[in-house]
Amino acid sequence: MVSRASTATIAFAAGLATALLALGLLFHTAPGVILAEDMLPALSAAADRPLQHFPPGSLVYVKSALGPLFLEALRSRHPSLTLRPYSERTEQTCADRDTALSSCERDDFGQMLLIKLLGHWCVLMERTYPV
Repeated sequence: MVSRASTATIAFAAGLATALLALGLLFHTAPGVILAEDMLPALSAAADRPLQHFPPGSLVYVKSALGPLFLEALRSRHPSLTLRPYSERTEQTCADRDTALSSCERDDFGQMLLIKLLGHWCVLMERTYPV
C-alpha cells in the first residue's frame, strides 16, 4: 500500500515537472519583439512563401520599413522576380489593365507567427486576408 502511494507521488511530481518544463519552453519561445538585428532575416523568412506563389518574371511591389536593404535580400533569394518598392506602385486597378498581358493580384494583409529555431527564422502559422 505504501509502495503504491509513493509511486503515485513520484508519478505526480514527474508529471508536474514535465508540465513546468513545457511551460518554461513555451514562454521562452513565445511571440515577442523582434530585435533590430533579426528584422532582415525574419522578414525574409516571412516573405519567402508568398513570393514563391508568383511565376517567374512577375512584377511584385514590396512594402517594408527596411527599404532597399530588404529588397536586395529578397532579390538574391528570388532572382526570377522583378521586385520594386511599394511606393512606385501606381493607383491603377486590375480592371484598368489589359489582363491578357499580365495578371493582377489583390492586396493582402497577412499575419504570421515566426519562431527562431537553431538560429533560423521559421513560419509556424500564416493567415492572409484580402484588403
